[in-house]
Amino acid sequence: MSLLSFGQSTEADSIQSFIGSTDNDSLRFEALINLSETVTDNTTARDAIYNAFRLAEEMGDRALVAKAQYNLGFFYYERLIDSDSAKKYFLSAIDGYKAQNDSSGELKSRYGYSLILDDLGQMKEAIDELLLTLEIAELTKDSSEMTKILNVIGNINNYLGYHEIAINYYEKSAEMAGFLGDLMSEAIVVYNTSIIYGEDEEYARELASLQRGLAIVKEVGDVEFEASYLNRIGSTYKDLDQLDSAIYFLKTSEQMYDSLARTPTPGAQSNQGFNFQALGQYYEYIGDPTSAIKYFKKALAVGKKVESTQLIINNTEYVSAVYESIGNYKDALNYYRISALLSDSIFTEENTLKLNEVQAKYENAKQVAENEQLRSAANEQDIVIQKQRLYNIFFAVITVIIIVSAFFLLLAYRKIVRQKKAAEDDRTTIKKQSVQLEHNARLKSQFFSNIAHELRTPLTILLGMIDGMTKKGIGHFGQADFSKLQLAKSNGVKIQNLIDEIFELTKSEAHKLKLIAKPIEVLPLMERIVFSFHSLAEDKNIDLNISYNQVHGIYANIDQPKFEKIINNLIVNALKFTENGGSITVKLGLKSDKLLTIEVVDTGVGIPADEIEFVFDRFFQVSTGDNAANPGTGLGLAMAKELTKLHNGEISVKSEVGKGTTFSLAFPVVEALPELLETAEPEEADIATDQLLDGIIQDIKKIENGRVLIVEDNQDMRKYLVSIFEDYFTMVTARNGREALRMLETQQVDLIISDLMMPEMNGTELLVALKNNPKYRHIPVIMLTAKTDEHQKLDALKLGVDDYLTKPFSADEVLARANNLIRNHLQRTEYSESEEPENEVADDDNLIKRITLYVKENIGDYNITVSDIAHQMALSERQLYRKVNALTGLTPNQLIREIKLREAMEKLNAKSVTKVSALAKEVGFESSAYFSKLFYARFGKKPQEII
Repeated sequence: MSLLSFGQSTEADSIQSFIGSTDNDSLRFEALINLSETVTDNTTARDAIYNAFRLAEEMGDRALVAKAQYNLGFFYYERLIDSDSAKKYFLSAIDGYKAQNDSSGELKSRYGYSLILDDLGQMKEAIDELLLTLEIAELTKDSSEMTKILNVIGNINNYLGYHEIAINYYEKSAEMAGFLGDLMSEAIVVYNTSIIYGEDEEYARELASLQRGLAIVKEVGDVEFEASYLNRIGSTYKDLDQLDSAIYFLKTSEQMYDSLARTPTPGAQSNQGFNFQALGQYYEYIGDPTSAIKYFKKALAVGKKVESTQLIINNTEYVSAVYESIGNYKDALNYYRISALLSDSIFTEENTLKLNEVQAKYENAKQVAENEQLRSAANEQDIVIQKQRLYNIFFAVITVIIIVSAFFLLLAYRKIVRQKKAAEDDRTTIKKQSVQLEHNARLKSQFFSNIAHELRTPLTILLGMIDGMTKKGIGHFGQADFSKLQLAKSNGVKIQNLIDEIFELTKSEAHKLKLIAKPIEVLPLMERIVFSFHSLAEDKNIDLNISYNQVHGIYANIDQPKFEKIINNLIVNALKFTENGGSITVKLGLKSDKLLTIEVVDTGVGIPADEIEFVFDRFFQVSTGDNAANPGTGLGLAMAKELTKLHNGEISVKSEVGKGTTFSLAFPVVEALPELLETAEPEEADIATDQLLDGIIQDIKKIENGRVLIVEDNQDMRKYLVSIFEDYFTMVTARNGREALRMLETQQVDLIISDLMMPEMNGTELLVALKNNPKYRHIPVIMLTAKTDEHQKLDALKLGVDDYLTKPFSADEVLARANNLIRNHLQRTEYSESEEPENEVADDDNLIKRITLYVKENIGDYNITVSDIAHQMALSERQLYRKVNALTGLTPNQLIREIKLREAMEKLNAKSVTKVSALAKEVGFESSAYFSKLFYARFGKKPQEII
């Protein structure tokens, strides 16, 4: 419909800063609604309304939920032109307002819903809805809404052809608008009334109505609407044959539109086009085809510019008609071709119009010929001539139809080909971009991997050397030097943690970071984390405390190590930017019984407003506080954000320079089953590390004539590894896998320790060569690498590597693992060289695999016995002992323990456990202390160090 309807206008103030500064949810809701109505960007407006909608749901305020749904309905109706979505939200708003007995809200929502029905062509349903809406407006005495509703009912009746009914409603609407003093609404209704009078050819009444409306819009001061009135008044004078008045008003309107189009004012160009069209009709009416064609072409140019199909169709027809009226059929046809190129969107409509016109001409010519034939029936020659003429006309018409149709079909085909090629080009471009992005991601991942390899090797040497020196004790160095060594070690550990953070961010970006979450009671965990920072806060004279409300017994589904990293990073950040004498408060609370909220509030220097949006970007550094002197890495907050997202949580920040910063977290609350509950209680005390290490050293000293081959391309790393073992074993070194194989041809070794990444032949290639050679396959191998990718470890394990160490590692760790492997290897060698025949030793290559599978299937059983395994393997206990010892160098009990300890290490590496006591039970140890002792003896590292 071309009739005017009312729109809703809301004047909004600058509200962006207000949203970020207020803690009042109701005020934030209203501000978000106002923002959506103020901004011109549809994406920003939509996000604002959706945020308001979610906020209303979190508040549990059904009235505000209905209001948000109502605003979503009008947003989809007025700005996105999406009738289906608008209809859905209006109906939801109606139900919400009805439930709240809010007649005013229901009225507005029903009015919006009726506009959707009107647009969808469901006129009867639209009128029924509007009449119901009108009743509500009358009950609530909402005269403003009644004015709009009466106008829309008039529009629909006019569209359906019920002009008298439409005028009745328009008059009621105009009367109501006049009573309210709403001049603009009155002017719209009067304009719509004049359209009906014009369609009914009641030009005098149309003119009177327009003159009345013109006086109103002049009072309002709406120049664009005034120009529209002048245009229609000029056209009406033309219809009344008052040509001087007609050209005066049309020219006056033209001048006003010229001025508006230069501004530009929204919609002015389109209205200017219709004014040109009216001038063209005027000149055609007075018999001036040249001027008529000029203005029709100007209107057509505007139609193309503003993409108005109506202007293009109308003025193409008018130009063609003028050319035909002066007998210029060639230009008429050429103009059709030109107009087709101006707008692809009207090909079909123009083609149909032209073909219908030609067909009508043909029918008319045929009828004339038949009449002439009847009048000249006596003259057969004339009949023949008439028939021949008729045939000529027929074939000429058919020829024209075929040519015109072929022309437009060709254009349509070319358009389809262009569109298809454009779509194919787009797909090709997108595919190339996708491949490039994947390539860039791989390059970045490879870059970080290479950096890690370069850093981890010297870091391993550095930490290993420092650790070895500090074990000599304070008496060896003196207090000052010993403190310096401890400081150096502390900073080395910081570098190690930084490398780990970079890798975790890289994994997160590649979607490889895994969450091992369990329901954990949050309050005890938070108290422990905050308490751990008390001494650091005291050193800086900062008051650090924790406050909470309604969070006792509240559980969240979290990965404890990753959760601790989030909180640690936020507290460290707060300590960094809070000056002496300041305070930091960690607040815990509940929001709508669904979200656990955690806030870290400091009284520090704050973050500048223009930098706050970047604080979660990796490597970003704010410009306040002591950051210039102590810049950090810019990874902590980026890591906190990634880990929060991994928990399906949200993180945000508010800050004001000079007053402080608040970081806010929100995590979903879970209702945990009793058997799944975890608490943050500390692990039971372990046996002293020094005692465990002494046991390992004593065990190593019992090994005689042990020989170890170090395969490492880095000279410093080779020296460091040699320094670890040279007091206990004979050492042999090689720079790569190829050199190691050459040494094995002349020397026997009991253990090979090899780096993974080496020139000429890397660690994986060396391992394949060893396992494929019967002479070397029995030698145990420990693989060293700086890489943390799990698939590389799995590849090496599949090839038969005996153990795997990731740099940096400690001397204790590598000594413990080497001790076990060398001892087992020597026992196997001694046994195979004794009385057992070789064929009996090797008669069951799958025995160890079968035993391993059985133990893993019963891993949690504390009481697996040698008798149980012998029964399952269909062997006597003596046979089982002999075969297991021959194949592994271990007793069956030692093998069971080895399988369980390896399984424990796999679980720790996979981060699938958070407590040592729970891990011990999972792998079949009743005592977690005993388990920790065995684990340290096997791997040189306590389980707590890996968790």
